[in-house]
Amino acid sequence: MSSDEFQQSNFQRLSNVRFVSADTSVARFEVDGIALNVVAHAADTLRLIFGQSQLPDYGLLQKTVAEGTLSVEPQGGSWRITSGDISLKIEAAPLRLTLSKAGRTVLTSITDQHFRGRTRLPAFGLQQGEAHGKQPRRWCASFALNSDTAVYGFGEKFGPLDKRGQLVRGRTEDALGVNTELSYKNIPFCWSPDGWGLLAHTPGVVRHGVGYPQWSHRTYVLEVEDDVLDLFLFAGEPASIIDRYTALTGRAAVPPLWEVAMPMPYVALQQMLDVQHLRRSVDGCVDLGLRHLGQLQTEGHVVEQAHVRVQRITLKDHGNAALRRRQVVDDPAADAQGAFGDVFQPRDRAQKGALAAAAGADEDHEFTVTDVEVDRRQDLHLAIGFADPCQFDCRHVESPRTPPLFVENIQADRAANNPAGTRTVGLYLRKSVT
Repeated sequence: MSSDEFQQSNFQRLSNVRFVSADTSVARFEVDGIALNVVAHAADTLRLIFGQSQLPDYGLLQKTVAEGTLSVEPQGGSWRITSGDISLKIEAAPLRLTLSKAGRTVLTSITDQHFRGRTRLPAFGLQQGEAHGKQPRRWCASFALNSDTAVYGFGEKFGPLDKRGQLVRGRTEDALGVNTELSYKNIPFCWSPDGWGLLAHTPGVVRHGVGYPQWSHRTYVLEVEDDVLDLFLFAGEPASIIDRYTALTGRAAVPPLWEVAMPMPYVALQQMLDVQHLRRSVDGCVDLGLRHLGQLQTEGHVVEQAHVRVQRITLKDHGNAALRRRQVVDDPAADAQGAFGDVFQPRDRAQKGALAAAAGADEDHEFTVTDVEVDRRQDLHLAIGFADPCQFDCRHVESPRTPPLFVENIQADRAANNPAGTRTVGLYLRKSVT
């Protein structure tokens, strides 16, 4: 089966059909001297077995005993087998099948014919093998496809899910990757949204020509290399077809809960260790261990005990956590910085002030503290003289230090250069604001 060609001339077309007997679950026929058994295996499932195998059972099926019932109705040169709401019509000369569900045809044998009126491929064919098993026996079965019919399945394959137009080889081989059609997990099972499914029960090599252009655009051709041709036909909705297929061949066990939860501690450990700096995890432990403190602290900007992202930031210029009910840093400015000497402090207004004003109050503390402050009235031109004033400011530019002896000369020169824009206050030269 290594070639892409289908040697139809090597296959004997099965034609003559004769009814033999039937019971509650099996209908027996003979086709060109070959035994054909139709079995009501389960609900909406029929099994067709061509020939008798001398090989051992490989145990591919979980359910081997037929559970359904059937009835056979002769119709001239054909027979209708009914099991529940599905039916299978068998026609002779040549052998053909039609599968229906609730009166609707879901699958039929090949309809592709050439101008001579003969089907392009055998509906059912047999190629006898050689003696001593050098050339195994081969079977073929051909089913019609509508122009828009999609076909899915065939196990582990690395192409499109819809296998229409492909030649699929069901042979277990070492693929050495996923870039070829070769694979390990081949399953000779397929299904279609048209309402049918098919399983080839065989351990042998299978080729599936799913509308394969070199064989037939309008036909699904199944070629099996085995002593017998053992087919399961399913009818119904895709979900029910797959459910009956898995019930027939076995279902994967549900994994236990402990196996599902096993990776969770590892993930939690990774999240704990994935901190930008190790010291942050230590700081977090200290904060959580000392969360019940007696002294009120500054207002927090991070919600306590809340889930946050792994990537965290450091809050800049904020107070640290208090330890043992003591304040480590961030003392109130008014209490820590008292005035000394003549107990004067800078005034709050920068305009007309001889000393720089203090910055705004830090917002870290939200409770009042002791802070006595006395402001004199503004614009009374009263000031305390200093004994050694020797610095001159002009538009915030520091003047070089000048001996007191030359102050009057400097004032006179500046007044002469710009008499309208300068004025003398004590020994200071100021630029008036225009």
